[in-house]
Amino acid sequence: MVYATRDLTEYYRVVGTLKNNGFKPKTKTLSHSGVGRGMRCTYQIYVPNDSFRQAEEVLQ
Repeated sequence: MVYATRDLTEYYRVVGTLKNNGFKPKTKTLSHSGVGRGMRCTYQIYVPNDSFRQAEEVLQ
């Protein structure tokens, strides 16, 4: 996992940055429910292991 966020705008920014730099990110979405909060999601963004370091550098 190269990045995780609960913010959908941040998710799209990170995925866009990765795609614009030649990466092919994949996403795993985790759903959380909380009392009085409704449904919340965490977006986990993955790249292949051999691209992990380069992806980290692009996102910094």
